[in-house]
Amino acid sequence: MANRLPTPLFNTLEHLPEQSALGDIAFTKDFIQANAFLLSYHGSEATFNAYRREVERLLQWAWLIAKKID
Repeated sequence: MANRLPTPLFNTLEHLPEQSALGDIAFTKDFIQANAFLLSYHGSEATFNAYRREVERLLQWAWLIAKKID
């Protein structure tokens, strides 16, 4: 099996509310909760970017490495 690089899950702060990638994601519950968390930081782009990076890492690790499913 070839190694597959993870792709970004969340858009930029400007475009996050209109993101419609849910149909492509098998782990919808995790994604919706993470998306809601990120949306709560709409007042600070720097904080949003830092949290987005960490949420991405956590979800990618949980889904791809640890094989955790909601």
